[in-house]
Amino acid sequence: VYGTMYGNTEAVAEDLATRLVSKGMTNVVMYDVSKTHVSYLIAEAFKYSHIALASVTYNLNVYPPMLNFLMSMKALNLQKRTVAVIENGSWAPQAGQLIRKLLGKMKEMNILEDEMLISSSMTEENISEIESLAESIIESTK
Repeated sequence: VYGTMYGNTEAVAEDLATRLVSKGMTNVVMYDVSKTHVSYLIAEAFKYSHIALASVTYNLNVYPPMLNFLMSMKALNLQKRTVAVIENGSWAPQAGQLIRKLLGKMKEMNILEDEMLISSSMTEENISEIESLAESIIESTK
């Protein structure tokens, strides 16, 4: 699930999804919180054991549609999921830290330790980070 304003976060989410599929993961789906109603996102979240959240920082906070999704997850008691977090922000990025804090208030959420920060768009430096994140997700399914 990703929240994007200009498409760079979507590109990172697509890269991660491609890496997961190339490593043998099946049933990988992507949703843009800006374009998909939160009720549908919640229904999908209950289906899967793993969720990757990619969000831009928006006014020093989580992108509002992503925040709405997270608050709905909490309100509906979504629990026992493994979650990867990717944040995008070029100036004072906060989304990742805030997402982790919100997830920490939910029951039995396993938040992967790999932290990934994108500054606007993915660069060569991010390749090893996204590869490591994909490996962590794959390992957590075993």
